Amino acid sequence: MKGLTNQMNPFKMDSRWMDHLAAETRRVYDASSTEDDAYVLRDLIYIETIVPWISNALASTKWDPANDDGAGVRLFESLLDSAVSSMPSAEPEENSVLKKSMNNDIVNETVLPKLLQAVREWKPKLDRDRHICNSLHVWVVPWVPFVDGSALLGTLLDEVRRVLKKTLSYLSKSIKNDVQFIENCVAVLQFWTDLYDAKVLQDLTSTLITPRFARSLARVNISITAHDQHWEIIDMLVQISECGLMANDEFLSLLEGEVLPAWAYALFTFIKEGGSDLSAMKTFYRDWRIRMFGRASLRHTSSQQLLRSDSMVCRYFYGGLCMIESSIQANQVMLDNLRPSHPTNSNYKVAMMRRAREHKGRRSAKDDLLEATTQDRGDHKIATFFEVVESFARQREIEFLPKSGSNAMVDGKSVWLFGGQSVYLDRNAVFTLKGNKWQPISLEHLAQACQ
Repeated sequence: MKGLTNQMNPFKMDSRWMDHLAAETRRVYDASSTEDDAYVLRDLIYIETIVPWISNALASTKWDPANDDGAGVRLFESLLDSAVSSMPSAEPEENSVLKKSMNNDIVNETVLPKLLQAVREWKPKLDRDRHICNSLHVWVVPWVPFVDGSALLGTLLDEVRRVLKKTLSYLSKSIKNDVQFIENCVAVLQFWTDLYDAKVLQDLTSTLITPRFARSLARVNISITAHDQHWEIIDMLVQISECGLMANDEFLSLLEGEVLPAWAYALFTFIKEGGSDLSAMKTFYRDWRIRMFGRASLRHTSSQQLLRSDSMVCRYFYGGLCMIESSIQANQVMLDNLRPSHPTNSNYKVAMMRRAREHKGRRSAKDDLLEATTQDRGDHKIATFFEVVESFARQREIEFLPKSGSNAMVDGKSVWLFGGQSVYLDRNAVFTLKGNKWQPISLEHLAQACQ
């Protein structure tokens, strides 16, 4: 049998030959005197004969993993199915042992070394439309479920990660059009999200995509006239966030630093220069609000939920409403007080640093309060009053943040913003500022005051 198989190419054979092999093996199994004899016979056919034959074919020049159109993995899957179906009454443990042996001999010993070499040698190719036409994931990802062992899989994914980094760098140098560049980057990375920790791909995005994204967003012309507004690059920013390829803070910082300052400045300039078309202002505001936050009646995407919960983004839109109100009232003093800084004074790196400081201050204030309010009972810690208040705010979707500036402390206690209300916690009571006096208040009344 070995002599016969050595003369045949499994890649050129009718795929039904595996079914015939299983059927003939079952026939021999039915004629076997004992079950042990049947197992020995199956091993002789598959492990001793078929597996070496297929391994040799995969190791030879007959098989190129980067150009096989899935033939290799289909052949291996057919072999596994054939081996299992050849003995319908076999114990699951016996099938598991057989599959593990085949997996090791074919995938770990033969396929994986060729995959690694092919990944190292792979170079992206662009078609006439400037899109990658020889995608890496097409021929690597199908083999991943069969790579047995975390160390072996880790070796493969480490090599892929290095190649992905080189690919993004190559695309940056080769593609001048920002939209085409970002489209290609998303196409390269999105098929690996299930195989890598989110931070791995987000780090690649941060280093090799975000700077270009920022420059492109900064060039977007913000138009009061709805039909003149181009959304393509902004929509792509939302898309890359939805894919999980960009960290939340980076996504928010790009909007905060590169888009929203220009948005606010465009609206302010329009009103300041005598623009009185209330319908155009309403349409402008509505279109952007729906783009960022979604429609109230529809289920919101992950990026829309993120934007709706971000105080800085909401602050820009509130400022926009106030500018429109100043136009309706013809109140120039009010408008001048709302003057936004020029867009060139903002960028995403400054926004990232601001957010980092905010997170650090929030953690510090929370740690101080926890330390002051947490009570130890034996080896266990009970829930603190701070945690009760924090949970209450979260359940009602009310923002609960440490206050900054000169009024951030009162009587040695941290002041917090509960929605729009200044509060501090003392033991198991909440105090809020009413006029010039701090007074205790219940959580329910506090929540009502935020509505």
